[in-house]
Amino acid sequence: MKDDAFTHALANPGKPCIFCFPYLGGNGNSLAELAKNLTAFDVFTAKPPGHWGSKLPPSKNIVEITDIYLAEIKELCGKTYILFGHSMGGIIAYSVAHRIYMDGLFPLPDALVLSACGCPLEFQNKKYSAMPDRELIDIMMSYDAMPPQVLEDKELMKMLLPLFRADYGILESAAKEQWSKIPVKTLLIWGEKDVIEPVSALVRWQSFLSGEIKILPIKEASHMFISGHEAEIAAAISMFSA
Repeated sequence: MKDDAFTHALANPGKPCIFCFPYLGGNGNSLAELAKNLTAFDVFTAKPPGHWGSKLPPSKNIVEITDIYLAEIKELCGKTYILFGHSMGGIIAYSVAHRIYMDGLFPLPDALVLSACGCPLEFQNKKYSAMPDRELIDIMMSYDAMPPQVLEDKELMKMLLPLFRADYGILESAAKEQWSKIPVKTLLIWGEKDVIEPVSALVRWQSFLSGEIKILPIKEASHMFISGHEAEIAAAISMFSA
C-alpha cells in the first residue's frame, strides 16, 4: 500500500472494507470519530490531495482525483466493500463507483452511502472556485464546517483558501461530466435542518442511481451532522450493508 490516498483508520482484518471520503476542505482526520464507530468494518479514510496529511498536490478535477483513489482502492478492497462520503465526499464516492461500473474494473461496492450530498450536477454553472476571498469565506461560514474565528484568521485563510478553491473546482468539473445510472444499492442520509442540502435535493439522485435507494433522516440535524451523530450514522451503515 502506497499510503498516499488513504489512512487505515481502524484495522479489522477479515471484515468488509469501507472507504470514507470527507467534506469540502476536510482532511485525513476529518472522519476519525466516525471511523472509531465503524467497528463492523476495516476502515480507510481518504486523504484529499493537497490537504493536511497528504503528500500529493491538489487535484485539478473530478477525473484526476477519482484516478488517485481508484488506484489504491483496487489494491486494498476485497470482494466486499462499501463507499461512504459526506457532502463533497459523496460526489467523490459516487464518481469512484461510477468509474468502476462504466469501465468494468471490478465489482461494484455492496453499498454506496451518501451523506448530506447533492447530485453531481449541483455545481453546474457555478464559479465558486473563482469567487473573491470574502465571498468564498462567507460561503464556507454557511456550512458551519469551521469555527468563525478560524475563517476570520487572515493568515490561516491564506493557506486554506487555495484548498477550498481546488475543492470547488473539482465539484464544478463534476457538473460538466457525463453520468449514467449505476445499479448500486444506496443509502441517502440527510439532516432535517440542512439548508445547504435539503431533502428536495435527494430527488435528483434518481437520475444517477438504478439500484435500491433508501433515505434516512437525522432529526434536528444541520449540514455538518457528521460531527455529533457518528454512532447513529455508523449503526445505519452497518444495518444497511448487512
